[in-house]
Amino acid sequence: MPSTLPLPEWCPPYSPKKKEPVTQQEVYCICKKPDEGELMVGCDGCDDWFHFKCMKIPEVYRSLVFAFFCPYCQSGITGKNKDNFNVELPRTLWKRKCRLSSCYEPCEDKSKYCSEAHGLLYMQNLVANVSRDSNLKEGSESQDDLLKQMVSYSNGDVESFKNIGKESFIDEDLTVDAEVVKEIVDKDQNLNELRSNLDECDTITLPRLKENLEVLQKYIDWLTEVNLKLNYNEEELKAREETMNLNNGTNSKKRSKNGNKNTRVKSKKNICGYTADIQDFNISVDDFIAEYKGNQEKEEPLLQVYNICVKAKCNKHSDWTSMKVEQVKQQMRSLDTYRERLEILIRTRKRQLHVQSYEKLIELGIQP
Repeated sequence: MPSTLPLPEWCPPYSPKKKEPVTQQEVYCICKKPDEGELMVGCDGCDDWFHFKCMKIPEVYRSLVFAFFCPYCQSGITGKNKDNFNVELPRTLWKRKCRLSSCYEPCEDKSKYCSEAHGLLYMQNLVANVSRDSNLKEGSESQDDLLKQMVSYSNGDVESFKNIGKESFIDEDLTVDAEVVKEIVDKDQNLNELRSNLDECDTITLPRLKENLEVLQKYIDWLTEVNLKLNYNEEELKAREETMNLNNGTNSKKRSKNGNKNTRVKSKKNICGYTADIQDFNISVDDFIAEYKGNQEKEEPLLQVYNICVKAKCNKHSDWTSMKVEQVKQQMRSLDTYRERLEILIRTRKRQLHVQSYEKLIELGIQP
């Protein structure tokens, strides 16, 4: 896979410029001009902002943007995964436009219209525009043909006519046992590849990320116990635990205030705890503490025990556990976005194939 794809002819080469050198005003978009109130859209890949006009997007489409990616992110020049060749380059996704030609609002869920009123208006216009005597050439397409096919398909049944175009009509798997359906839907390479990617997300990538998070949390708990035992003796730990139990009661503030002041022991120090071997980590707390205390007696500065950083104030690995947890959570959020995109693409592709199947079945005289 190439690292980048060609930019559109109308898009200039990428520039990292963020401010005007003279005025120090922030600049945006491919035009590298300040924000002057024109309609803009934020890129979900690089977080920059782009003018609708510069992106060749009509302003009436402003409500239809689902996920926008600028030309640079779509070509692999910028974006969160620009250096990861195993991840497909992103593409801008759109919400489905209301079927009424004059409306540019997105469809409601499980509908082809933005509202019930526009659905009714569309059908009224369709019926009103049907010609009584339309001398159409064979193979031509018109609203006349559309309505006639809908009436023919429903066999004059009102409820069947109403259900045409609903989710069950277009989204559910076809139950017709016909070879034409298998050829169009089941053997579609694009659909099968999308399904395979979604299955990989659910059965491989997501479980692996969850496992990484669980392993990391288990190690953090282990490190917390190590630091507690390094800072408190058994009597102090017991007193500390009793104080925490009291504080978890109904009168926590009062009990904490009147409790034994000696149960509060100030922490002496916490070791850094960084290690690159979290996945294969299996050292007990007591074994680690014994090794740590045994090495403390040596003259050399103690830096590591069992490949674990034991510095009390470690600038190199500062706040590493929080960063590791956030990194995995960010990967899970990115995976959720990728899954959502795959589901949309699968649904869209299935609709295209189902329409082709219905048309072919009708052409062959097979009742769907």
